[in-house]
Amino acid sequence: MRTRVIFACLAAFFAETAFQTPVAAQSEQPDERFWASPVRALLEESDYESARRWLKNPLRESADPDAAYAYLYCLYKSEAYRRLLTVARTKRFRVAVSQRRGRILVGLTLWRVGDIPGALQAWAAILAADPRDDLAWDCVRVAVASAPRSQRTDLVLGVQRALGSSRFATTFLLGLVESLRGRTAQAEKSLREARLLFPESKTVALALRDLYRHSGNREASQELEAWLTSSRGAEERMGGRRASDKFNNISILQPRFVGAAASSVPYRLPWPDGQAVFCGSHRDRLETPHRNRGEHALDFLLPQGMPVVAARGGIVEDLCDRQKAFANREFVTFILINHDDGTWGRYYHLRGGSLRVRKGQRVPRGAVLAQSGRTGRCQSRHLHFEVLRKARWRPSGPRIYSRWQTIPVDFEETRQLSLDEITGRWLVSRNKSPISR
Repeated sequence: MRTRVIFACLAAFFAETAFQTPVAAQSEQPDERFWASPVRALLEESDYESARRWLKNPLRESADPDAAYAYLYCLYKSEAYRRLLTVARTKRFRVAVSQRRGRILVGLTLWRVGDIPGALQAWAAILAADPRDDLAWDCVRVAVASAPRSQRTDLVLGVQRALGSSRFATTFLLGLVESLRGRTAQAEKSLREARLLFPESKTVALALRDLYRHSGNREASQELEAWLTSSRGAEERMGGRRASDKFNNISILQPRFVGAAASSVPYRLPWPDGQAVFCGSHRDRLETPHRNRGEHALDFLLPQGMPVVAARGGIVEDLCDRQKAFANREFVTFILINHDDGTWGRYYHLRGGSLRVRKGQRVPRGAVLAQSGRTGRCQSRHLHFEVLRKARWRPSGPRIYSRWQTIPVDFEETRQLSLDEITGRWLVSRNKSPISR
């Protein structure tokens, strides 16, 4: 049976089978003229505005759910989120948004506008019908992790109430909450139990893999990554989708800032020698916060309390040390080091009360600066490291305010890797520079 035109378009962009129309709706084939329409070419060229204008005529003549969903998809890709939510409430789009693919898209749109409870409600409706819908669970996982810490427990409890007595839901959500709280042992126990209940779930494997990355368990993390890679390969051979690319494919990333010259001075990885740390930089999230001027920033998933050392020597230009992790403040505990060539190194999300340097102090390369933590606006414990040039800041303020721009960093331990290859790897600090005590 011929695939619908909208499915062909979605295959090009989503590379997945998760957004398929329910079997009951597949019996209603679209009009033959729809097959010859230019909408396929417009979507392949990412011309969503033209595709949306063309789809207005079919929608005037009938409430075909394929055309309605394609119209909503174009609005989403055009970042017209408010418009999408408005038209989704109308009668013409009622069937499209009641289907699984429509609920997924509406949930993602609600998430985009900051309505996480509404997004979870849309996905919970899917899970109530099928508690093992892996795509919906993946949406829930990432959305809960992106919520403010004070709201995460209530959000998870809301999903749990909507799903009733599902043992898998209860176990997985408990593991997710414990993981976000930093309780590694409890989280691992619940997530491993959830994986036994749903062994083919990639969402559970992703949550468990991320837990191992943050705890520094390299062997267990790589074992799960190998399983995920083999699963993705099997899906691709069957014409399926890549689970880890879901959010990357559907996200609207800002244009990259170009023209940042790399530093000519090599740096060392900012943690003690012989330690393996994963460089995450939000690859599995819906949208990376490292864009435009901050595109060369890196997130190293240092376990809580691991020493953070100076990647390069210089003078401590600014710092902030707070005992409490204020979630609504972006940086909270950080250190800014002025290098001799006019660049600055910034170390964010440090553990409150762990700073071992003072403002104006000159620190050598490899000196212990503080301990890793989770302060500020971050979803999990990690070290945010970046090197800046062209920076100006208010002397009384804890952050740089204007003209700053991140630049690529050349680490001595990763010279065999390109800049794009650093993210998504386990890196081992092998530089033997002395570390101050």
